[in-house]
Amino acid sequence: MSLYTFPTPSPIRGISFSHANDRAPVALIEAAPGASADQLSTIRRALDAGAWNCVPVSLGGREMLQVAGFEKEQQLLNYLQRYAFVEGTSEFRAEAGDNPTRTTREWVQDYGLKAAGYLNIVGDASLLGAGLMNGRSKEIAAGTLYTAGATVLARYGNTKTEYHVKQVLEETADFMKKQAVNLPEDCGMFNVMKEKREGAMASMDKFFTRYPSEVMLGAYTLGAFTMLQSGMKQKDPWGIAYGASSTVLKAASLLIPEKAPGAPKAEAHGPLGKFVDWVQEKPLRVYGFGSMVNNVILGMSAIREYRTEPNKTGAIFKFITASTYMLGDALIAISNKDHVNADGKFDADEQRGIVALVAESVLRNPPEMHEALTNNVAGFLATHAEMQGDAAEIAASIKEQEVHMKNNPWACRADNPIVSLANSR
Repeated sequence: MSLYTFPTPSPIRGISFSHANDRAPVALIEAAPGASADQLSTIRRALDAGAWNCVPVSLGGREMLQVAGFEKEQQLLNYLQRYAFVEGTSEFRAEAGDNPTRTTREWVQDYGLKAAGYLNIVGDASLLGAGLMNGRSKEIAAGTLYTAGATVLARYGNTKTEYHVKQVLEETADFMKKQAVNLPEDCGMFNVMKEKREGAMASMDKFFTRYPSEVMLGAYTLGAFTMLQSGMKQKDPWGIAYGASSTVLKAASLLIPEKAPGAPKAEAHGPLGKFVDWVQEKPLRVYGFGSMVNNVILGMSAIREYRTEPNKTGAIFKFITASTYMLGDALIAISNKDHVNADGKFDADEQRGIVALVAESVLRNPPEMHEALTNNVAGFLATHAEMQGDAAEIAASIKEQEVHMKNNPWACRADNPIVSLANSR
C-alpha cells in the first residue's frame, strides 16, 4: 500500500493506494477536517467526469471516497494536482506489499487462455487454409468455426475482474431501476445506469466476457464434428479418428461442470474417484491433454496427405495447425473453464465498492423502503458467483455501509442531501 499525506489547507488529507496482482490499484481518499461540502462535491464530480468509478465507503471506521479505473497511482495524483484538488508537497510512505510482483505461475494462469486463443488462431487459420487449398468444404467450415472460437478466447479469455465488476454493477442498477428505485444524478449508481451498455452487440460482449471458454468449446465441438464428416467423405482413417475423438473431448469439456475451489471431493474412492475429482477440478484438462493426442493424429493425417496428394500445400498447413495446437492445448489444460474459478471472487476493494454504491442509492429513497430494498438487492447480488457471501451476509454489509454513509462527507451531498435525509430519521 502507498500512502500520500497532504498539508493544510488541501481539502484532501490523504490518499492510500491498495494493489493486487490481478488488477490496477484502488485509491481511498480521505477528506481534510476543514474541507467544505462544496469542495468535496466538486472533487467527486470531477473524478466521475474522468470516467473513474467513485463511491463513498467506510473502512475501519474511516469515511472515504474509493476510486478505481485508473492504471497507475501517478495518473490519479496528476489529475488531482492539475485541478488544484490537492495543495502542497505530499508526504509519501510505501508499506510492505506495495506494487506486488507476479510469479511465472500467476502470469501463466492469468494469460493462459488468452495466449492459447492467439496460438489457436494461427492453427485454425492454417486449417482453413488447408481446406481452401484442397477445395474441401467441410474443412473450410471447420476452420471457420475453429477460428471464430479461438478469436473469442483470444479477446475475452482471462478478462480482468474490473469488467466483471462493471457487468455486475450494470445488472444491479437495472434491477434497482425495475424495483422503482430512485437513482439521483448525484449518486454513483446513476452514472452506472447512464453508462450502461445497450443493444445486441453489448449483450453479446457481456456473454462472451462471462463465458469465453464455453463459447470456444461450443464452436470447437461443431468444428470437430465437421472434421469428422470431412474424414468420412475423404475415407481418411486418420481424419475420421481425429474428428471422432476431438468431438468427444471437446463436448466432454463443454458439458462437465467445473467444481468451485474447496468443493467436496467425489464419494468414489480409489483411482476412479481421484480421476473424477481431477477432471471436475478443471474440465479443460480433458480438452487440453486429450487434444495433444489428437494433434498427433492430425499430424499423421497430414503425413498421409503429404505422401498421397499431388498438392502438398494443404498438408503443410496441417503441420502448422498441429504444431500451434500443441502449445495452445498445453495452456488450456492448466486453465480454469469458469472465469470465477480462474480470477477468484471479487476482492475486498471490489466488493466494498459494489455494496457501498447500493447503500448510497438505497438511502436516497423513502425510509420505509430501505429494509426491503436492501434485502432484495442483496438477494440479487448473491446470485452472482463473483460475490463473496450469501444474501444475508451481503445484506449485512450493505446495511453497515448505510450506517456510515449518513456521515460520509463524500456521499450524495447537501443540495439534495443525504445528510438532511439522515437527520430526519
